Amino acid sequence: MPKNMTEPIQRWEHESLKKEVEDLRLELQKSEQKVEDFVKERDKDRKMSLNVIIGALASLVVGILTFLITRGF
Repeated sequence: MPKNMTEPIQRWEHESLKKEVEDLRLELQKSEQKVEDFVKERDKDRKMSLNVIIGALASLVVGILTFLITRGF
């Protein structure tokens, strides 16, 4: 690496840096995809949990209404 930015760099060093930048770009894309997949999975889990809670509440309401009706409301 040059000591200051006005000093020219060697061709092999330039190629090496280009390769390193490309590798880092690919790693970044993979990481972004992993984050996106994780967010989608969490959103799906949240929706499923919400559906379970709504189902449990609906079942509870039906059970209470059934109890009240059978007791003579």
